[in-house]
Amino acid sequence: SPAAPPLSSQQVITHPVEVQPVISVTKAPLIEVAVASNSSTMISDTSVSAAGIAVAEPKPKPKPKSHLPLESQKVLEDQLVVAANKAIQQESKQHTVLVEQASSDYVRNAAWINKQSDMRYAIQLVQATHLEGIFKFIKKHDLDNNAYYIHALQNGEYRYILLYGNYPNNRTSKKMAKTLPEAVQKAGYWIRTFGDLRRSYEISP
Repeated sequence: SPAAPPLSSQQVITHPVEVQPVISVTKAPLIEVAVASNSSTMISDTSVSAAGIAVAEPKPKPKPKSHLPLESQKVLEDQLVVAANKAIQQESKQHTVLVEQASSDYVRNAAWINKQSDMRYAIQLVQATHLEGIFKFIKKHDLDNNAYYIHALQNGEYRYILLYGNYPNNRTSKKMAKTLPEAVQKAGYWIRTFGDLRRSYEISP
């Protein structure tokens, strides 16, 4: 067969070749990011950003240390304790003074009781082993005008006995008992003669 004529340079046909681009894959570096201690962002110790950045947990702030030496701290603590004890003692003294003043206003001793006629009457309200209980009852029910107490021994035990009024007869004392506050009436009362009181109690002088 006849030979094919040679191709000129303009007639050279080139076929495109697919070339795969070379892509360099580089692993993102692990970078620790310190979070400021005053940051309000809450980050867990296992959280990693999308870029592969590990986030470090903020370190806790150290507790403030006292600038005082141990001996000075001990002295200061002792001074505070002493000051507190003095305040308590002062408050206790003031309370005692108030109780004594109130006691002088309401107390009736044996000499006063003995001056009363056997057939005069008083209304007995409550008894208490502590004087404060008597004062609280008086103030709570506004009994200041006619209330008083005696300190007496009965069955080997001293107690404070709150009395009310001083009346010439039984009828008057009953009438006055009905004028007492309702709570006092419900608590109960006992109308007694002064003669009965002297026979029942050994009253303190």
